[in-house]
Amino acid sequence: MYKSWQGLSLSLLTLSLSCSSQKGPRISIAPKAPLKLPSADYTGPQLSDLLPDEASQQSFDFTKPYEAVFSSEAKVVFAHGDGRSITYDAALKAWSSSVLSPRRGEYDVYYDFLDQGHVGLSASELTLRRQAGPTVLSDRPPELTNESPIGFNPGFAGVLDKTVLMTVRADGVAAKVYKSESFPAATKQVAPCNAACLLWALADNELRILEPDGTWRKIALPIALEPDVKRIALYFQPDAKTPVLKSMLTVANSGAIKIYVNVPLRALPTWEDVKLISERFCVSCHLDDGFENPETWSALKISLISRLKATAKADSPMPPPETLLGKEMSLADKTVLITWLGTIAATTRGSLGNVPGDFVDKAIDGELKVVGDKYCLSCHADANRLLFWKSKQGDIGTRVTSGSMPKNTMMPDADKKKLLDLVKAL
Repeated sequence: MYKSWQGLSLSLLTLSLSCSSQKGPRISIAPKAPLKLPSADYTGPQLSDLLPDEASQQSFDFTKPYEAVFSSEAKVVFAHGDGRSITYDAALKAWSSSVLSPRRGEYDVYYDFLDQGHVGLSASELTLRRQAGPTVLSDRPPELTNESPIGFNPGFAGVLDKTVLMTVRADGVAAKVYKSESFPAATKQVAPCNAACLLWALADNELRILEPDGTWRKIALPIALEPDVKRIALYFQPDAKTPVLKSMLTVANSGAIKIYVNVPLRALPTWEDVKLISERFCVSCHLDDGFENPETWSALKISLISRLKATAKADSPMPPPETLLGKEMSLADKTVLITWLGTIAATTRGSLGNVPGDFVDKAIDGELKVVGDKYCLSCHADANRLLFWKSKQGDIGTRVTSGSMPKNTMMPDADKKKLLDLVKAL
């Protein structure tokens, strides 16, 4: 049963936008009065180009249509309909590694907004979740197509069907459909407010919000927009009783992105920040590899950045995503490590134990590969190379004999003896 906008309850929903690779002019921004924010907590509004770095562009295709939501005043989650997501932290000016949802194969379209929720469509089913709420499954409304002209959001989907604006949203354990013939003329985007209003609409480059009484009201934007702006995203102050804009993201027809954020005062990560994360996620597997020292990180800088951002198994992501530590390590933790690594200089590794100068590294094979793949590769991604075993012969013998390696796995005595003999014979 469809409901009118009248009486629609306020709910904490995250807004989103759709981007296009269609060519067109970049937007220009005219100055306006800045947002009023507490000077003790913020540096003040800052407008800047949002340019994905090379690694982010390789793992997330920004030329394909995508959705984006603010998860906080300074963080944005970008999501493809194929289940891939990536996060940008404006305070750290850093991109996370991309993530591919394991549910991507269950739906024709699946947008994973990480902790903000998801929306997915199959031929007959709709799945919705917003923030920490339950996952809602329902029949898919026939009006809702895979490529909705007003986009998908966490726990929310909407479409303009001729003269009717229809939205579907997760409401507790149910999906509720709302239809209305009352919406601003020339509307080209509609999304839910994260606070203080029900919906906002972009129409004729003006912003209008839907009040709880069912009426649309115009409010001012902190920046002026050119007529050809493709999409915007907004973040409202969560504790405000009336809508107060804190952050904004704009997308041009060319695909160029600008972000206008009130960046919290946050220092760059320090070695102490890195050390805390290293002690939790790195040292347990790399006990004698020197990860408690910053010199090790600087020596492995390029490799570590690559592996922290990697998602494909062939690229040896670290920690391995199939392990408990890999599942527990958050994007925020990875962002701190990647950001700190970007502030230090790379150094050389120096000598490698007892490895001779004319040594040529190669992939291991035979019985060593069988045993190594079974017990070692999940923690030591380079255990498939001969250099790993040659450079750590003494350490491997000590730790296997003492039982401290492999971690969290019982290794039968017969396998221990076989491994020790194989390593000794190298």
